[in-house]
Amino acid sequence: MSTEQTSSAAGLVIPDHDMLRCIGSGSYGEVWLARNVTGVYRAVKIVYHQQFSSDRPFLQEFSGIQRYEVVSRRHEGLLQVLHVGINDDQQYFFYVMELADDVAAGRVVDPATYRPRTLRTDMKTPQRLPVHECIAIGTRLTDALTCLHDNGLVHRDVKPENIIIVDGQPKLADIGLVAALGQQTFVGTEGYYPPEGPGHKQADMYGLGKVLYEISTGNDRLQFPALPADLGPDHDQELFMQFNRIVLTACQNDLTKRYPHLQEMQDDLVALGAGKPPPSRIALHAARNRDATGRPPALFARTAKTLGTLLLVIGGGAGFLALTLYISGALNDVFTPSAPTVASLTGTWVHGDEDIHLDAAGNLRRDIYSDDGRVRPLTGLWHLRRNLLICIYDNDLRDLQAGQEEVFEIMEVTDAGILLRNAQGALVRFQAPQAQK
Repeated sequence: MSTEQTSSAAGLVIPDHDMLRCIGSGSYGEVWLARNVTGVYRAVKIVYHQQFSSDRPFLQEFSGIQRYEVVSRRHEGLLQVLHVGINDDQQYFFYVMELADDVAAGRVVDPATYRPRTLRTDMKTPQRLPVHECIAIGTRLTDALTCLHDNGLVHRDVKPENIIIVDGQPKLADIGLVAALGQQTFVGTEGYYPPEGPGHKQADMYGLGKVLYEISTGNDRLQFPALPADLGPDHDQELFMQFNRIVLTACQNDLTKRYPHLQEMQDDLVALGAGKPPPSRIALHAARNRDATGRPPALFARTAKTLGTLLLVIGGGAGFLALTLYISGALNDVFTPSAPTVASLTGTWVHGDEDIHLDAAGNLRRDIYSDDGRVRPLTGLWHLRRNLLICIYDNDLRDLQAGQEEVFEIMEVTDAGILLRNAQGALVRFQAPQAQK
């Protein structure tokens, strides 16, 4: 069948383009492989009015793509729209885009066999991508989304199928889904938008986080945050865990524990790509509970003030003074200067089939060994809150979800080891390696 017959059968009239064949559908229309008058292959998206319930959403989509056409040229991570048009008689609008690489032949296009290359097709061989490649993709796409947001637009459906490869580089595509910030529409794909719903900046970031989870683990986004049993060669495990820490922060269901801005996520990816592992931002919310001055928490102060006022009424000024001295002495007994310090806890400690490594910067790694000798590495952040050791993990651990605190009361610290009491009241002793016989 000739290209003219193919176009005629579809009823499509696109100026200066021969429409060769439909290569995809979705988002209210179809994507066609086309060839322009100079012989360059392009992709053309056709959006039909009949796919919408009324004029308003159709015109909203048309307005969105008109705005995006200009923005698309401002960042190399955004798919470029080269021309936008509308056919009032046939009731559709269209836009001409740069064409994705062919899955097998790259930039060499055979119209009969052409298949667009996307991040989804890249994931099939191999099933997951190398960590350094995931970092590069994440860095490029966080910057592209930031550009989109800075120009008053959101994507609404970030997923591997909507990230195409052009000249070997990933670009955000299916930009028919792009809408103005604040536009009230519910567009998205299950598993790629957060509990609060799609259509806003945080939802785009959450979606990208799920994309990075899929390409780095080979798992489906609905399996998040489970990790593969085999993380690959030992020299890749540390990098993978640092990268996974970023993914966990971007995909937190609790909005207050997520990155507040895409720029912070990008900063962490850039740092990791440069060999400078970022801090565990997933745990920063816990740091807000600490009193950096070392004074009693506000709860103690409020309690003391309330009881002091009561005693002042009952027993006068002497009662208030006595209570103040009592609480001051009690707090000093519990939180004495001789209490555990960061320096005294820093190091490697061993308990049964697991090791815990605490460094002076507040990072932790917990290696749990299975019967067959495999190790499950957990990473996270730790800090002291008086006589309490607070551990916050980037991965799920038993009944703890990623980002939740595990709290130990520190009973004893010596050169030979540390004695802890867990939340269930059981005593756990971690020994220094040299103390084991």
